[in-house]
Amino acid sequence: REFAVYNPTTSQHRLIPQLNLLENRHPFVALNIAFDPLKSDHYKLVCVWLGPPTMRIMNVNYGFSIYESETGTWRDSGDIFEIDYAHSPTHFRNGVLWNGCLNWITHWKDIVCFDLDKEDVNFTLPSPPASMEHSGIWYFGESGGCMYFIDINNPGEMLFDVFELASGCSEWVLKYHLNLAPLTILYPSMVDEEFDHSDDWLCRFWLTYFVEDENEKKARLVISLLGKVILYDIDDMVVEVLAEVGPTDTDDGCRDNLNEWKDAYPVMKLLTYV
Repeated sequence: REFAVYNPTTSQHRLIPQLNLLENRHPFVALNIAFDPLKSDHYKLVCVWLGPPTMRIMNVNYGFSIYESETGTWRDSGDIFEIDYAHSPTHFRNGVLWNGCLNWITHWKDIVCFDLDKEDVNFTLPSPPASMEHSGIWYFGESGGCMYFIDINNPGEMLFDVFELASGCSEWVLKYHLNLAPLTILYPSMVDEEFDHSDDWLCRFWLTYFVEDENEKKARLVISLLGKVILYDIDDMVVEVLAEVGPTDTDDGCRDNLNEWKDAYPVMKLLTYV
């Protein structure tokens, strides 16, 4: 696999040296970037790969390799971390950079943390509450230095709960209780009436980004739905269309007419050399 880091502001890019994972028989799992321009001009890439099989059937070994832009080289963390399969993130994609760690959430709502300084894995953060036993991960991310988790509360009534990780990392507290049902009047495609209203599969949209602005005392939610990406002001209940989007190409060459825009990221215009 080949990777490149690209700065859209300067149009500069850097090709990243390849890891010899296949030669070492370590299948590639995911690649994450850790970059906080408020702390440093340098960034790190964290590659997650599968380690050798474990002695326990339900456990998986993971290895981590770190690339530092300052040195331009890769190195292994040195340890193989054995994680219970049930507590393992599905893809190790989209790690959330917060408090010096990359954080991933599992389907069971456990949080796996990779400490970038110590280069080890821990489970020190508490699991967020689950409003529904079998609901998926609707949103897990960071905004303004705080960690947020969004869970569906009542699919039939389009109710969602926004939780914030409390200072001290002791618990998750309910920050907002959202009713997105009024949005379905403007955008009926957000709901698939063929599904049972007790199931969150009736929702045909994604919560791609949550941002809270403490200065303006506002919270906003970026929602991706069929044909559009919208910005919803939670406090004023105002909707703004950010982009008109078309169907995406799938791996099998077919055109996907369903919404598949699942991720959104904040943009910071920087002149940082990659």
